[in-house]
Amino acid sequence: MMKHVILLRDMKTKEDRARVSDELDDLGIEHDFDLEQKTLVINDRGDAVRNATRILGENGFLTY
Repeated sequence: MMKHVILLRDMKTKEDRARVSDELDDLGIEHDFDLEQKTLVINDRGDAVRNATRILGENGFLTY
């Protein structure tokens, strides 16, 4: 399984992380946030990265 690191903008709080994490969990996407580094690590399987970036965008978090 390949790991992908997504750099995040504007994610600053645990509440932000929880909101997105719940949606990723609902899709069965294995992930880990690091708020200090502003990163999200996705364990890729199938469309996990595409779905994760969609969820981030829908919640107002830009990725770069």
